[in-house]
Amino acid sequence: MYGFGTPGVDTDTVRGIVAAVDDMLARYPHTRILSVEIGDVEGDIARALEDRVGGTDLRATRITFSTKYATDPERLSTDVSEAVESRHFVPRSQGPAYSAMVHEFGHALTYAGRSATLDRADSSLLDYYRKNYGHNVSESDMDESYRKWRDQLSSYSFWKGGEFHPTEALAEAFADVELNGARASEPAQVLHRLLVDTAESEWRREGLM
Repeated sequence: MYGFGTPGVDTDTVRGIVAAVDDMLARYPHTRILSVEIGDVEGDIARALEDRVGGTDLRATRITFSTKYATDPERLSTDVSEAVESRHFVPRSQGPAYSAMVHEFGHALTYAGRSATLDRADSSLLDYYRKNYGHNVSESDMDESYRKWRDQLSSYSFWKGGEFHPTEALAEAFADVELNGARASEPAQVLHRLLVDTAESEWRREGLM
């Protein structure tokens, strides 16, 4: 852990960061977290990046929480609340720091599954939709109907032009289910299941489960 002694860092924000990591590791203990840091994050509240564990062939996730937000809890709360209200983020049932870290932990699970979920995310959603709703939709209306259903995901799950963004869609879906449980959207539950199943499959292959 780095940067937690930075002058001006808010105590409640630190509690939220640590609690989220602790809770997520309790649920997904095989997730490799290399470090949790407070540092420079350009344009985001937090960021997760994969890195190599020194002296090994293993890879793990570094999660960095923005110093700007860690030292300004009012800005953090306001920006997250506005993002939730605009549907840019999924609803946050926990504090903003906790919620942001859960989202980043979703990226860590993507890395844990060797990013195999990225290529399968949209097709998994479509397969689920066809299986459960296809009998009520004509083939000519399928694309539009599917996209309307998929749009229950937060807008952060899509590029600005509206194209599906699997990297953020998976992390947002993970956050939605972990934070909101059964209240999470149906597409989010599909992606969360895909993300966890893929990570667990890799952990079993590595002999961790």
